[in-house]
Amino acid sequence: MGIKLENTDLKNPAQHMVNCFQLIYGNDVLLHSQGIPNNYALDIIDLFCNENDWGIAGCASSGKTFSVAACIVVDWLCAPDCTSTYVASTSLDASEDRLWGKVCTLYRIAMRNLQAQYGKDTSIGNLVEYRRMIVFESIDTKDSERDYTNAIKALAFPRGGEGKRSVENTRGRKNARMRLFLDELAEMDLYALDTRVNLGANPDFIFGGMANPSNTVNNPHAELS
Repeated sequence: MGIKLENTDLKNPAQHMVNCFQLIYGNDVLLHSQGIPNNYALDIIDLFCNENDWGIAGCASSGKTFSVAACIVVDWLCAPDCTSTYVASTSLDASEDRLWGKVCTLYRIAMRNLQAQYGKDTSIGNLVEYRRMIVFESIDTKDSERDYTNAIKALAFPRGGEGKRSVENTRGRKNARMRLFLDELAEMDLYALDTRVNLGANPDFIFGGMANPSNTVNNPHAELS
């Protein structure tokens, strides 16, 4: 597309993310509507690129989930050979209609647009729907227990003991780039925030939590915010 890094002055990482949006999403993800900037999406891009520990509070249908999902896909596509991205919700079934579902939709859009621009053989990673993951490596259908490292993967952090065990299972995971995003964080237990400590030892770690504001007791989204 003629974009040259040496001409961008490296002013802000968010500008490069905006360029990536234009390259792989085009008009499928609107940063402008009728000439008016989508400031909410631009603010989320800026947050995603310049902060490594953040929370987002917004009302239903405000666009926070869609914007974060678009950033997740671009961030992973930039370095799919060394990035582990986990997208957690309160249950795997619920994840299909929440952040994970938006990630899958935007990944398909990205691949469709890349193939339209650069040829039908252009592809980065593989969406394995029954495993709820997008993996960089070739999927091994015979090894149902394999835990792919370089992937975007859906997790469930429900309330109670099951969720606590899921949080414990994140301990010790290592990669050059590690990301964890908790959707509907206000509906989880406080121990969901322990994952920030578990994974924070990785050299490049981003943690993000999102929810509609809630005044429930022991609310991890309120605590994070």
